[in-house]
Amino acid sequence: MRSTLTISILALLVLSACASRGGLHDFRLKPGEGPDAFKVTTQKPLEQPENYKNLPQPGAGPNKADTNPKQEAITALGGSQSAGGIPSSDAALVRHTSRYGVNQDIRRELDVEDEKFRKRRGTFGVLRRGDKYFAAYSSMALDAWSEHERFRKAGITVPTAPPR
Repeated sequence: MRSTLTISILALLVLSACASRGGLHDFRLKPGEGPDAFKVTTQKPLEQPENYKNLPQPGAGPNKADTNPKQEAITALGGSQSAGGIPSSDAALVRHTSRYGVNQDIRRELDVEDEKFRKRRGTFGVLRRGDKYFAAYSSMALDAWSEHERFRKAGITVPTAPPR
């Protein structure tokens, strides 16, 4: 009788652990948390149309608020985009990093490898609750403090120390 009860409880625990649908990231929101759907931020002032009857179809033509969003983002972050794609100041870096060849399909290849990794880690992390992402990738994370110490020992000037 006692062994049947024990087996039943274990089976119930195993089944409930398999029912987890959260992958590596657990995006469930707590009550009251979430995005503010009414918060609108604009970069340029809103304009009143001249005629409300002749409004263009949504998505037709260029966006009047963001005429060139990619260039505006690059400029906002302090960069500049040259017409050729790669700025001349970065040409030597690109040449050096691509000296052994460039895999043109690297994004798809990494996506496939990462999907396999996440499935493998997700299978064995079923019993853990909450966000499993950082636990799964912890072996790949850099330790900022040890890198800081390594640079200092090598004589490289490090402007600031990372927080512990």
